[in-house]
Amino acid sequence: MIEVVIARLKAQASAFKSVEFALDMDPIEDLKEETPAILVWPGEESAAASVHDSAVRQQLQQQIELFIVCDISDIEVRKSEVRQLLLGWQPTTYHNPIELVKGKPQELKASYVWWRETYLTATHI
Repeated sequence: MIEVVIARLKAQASAFKSVEFALDMDPIEDLKEETPAILVWPGEESAAASVHDSAVRQQLQQQIELFIVCDISDIEVRKSEVRQLLLGWQPTTYHNPIELVKGKPQELKASYVWWRETYLTATHI
C-alpha cells in the first residue's frame, strides 16, 4: 500500500524534486540538493478484535509516515499540497480513505525543516 501512496505523490506532487521511500527514520543532513522532498515509510499497524464467532476477520489500521523536507519558509505550502493529495483519498478499493493523525516538526537545520506527518487508513484481514 505504501507503494501506491508514493506513486500518487510522485505523479501529482509536482513541486517536490524527490518522492521516495525513507532510508532512515532520522533526519539526514545532505538532502539540500534534493529538496523539497517527501520521504515515506510504513508506520504502525494495529488490529481490532474479531467480531465473528466462526471466523477471524479483523479491522487493521495502518499508519503512513512521511517527512516533508523543505525550506522553513515553504512548509505551509508544502504541507497543504501533500494534504490535498492524501486526505480523503482511498489508496485501494480495500482501504478506507486516508486521514491525517498528526504533524510536527522533527528537526530544523540551516533553515531546512524536517516536518513529520502521520496518516491513517484501515482495511480488513
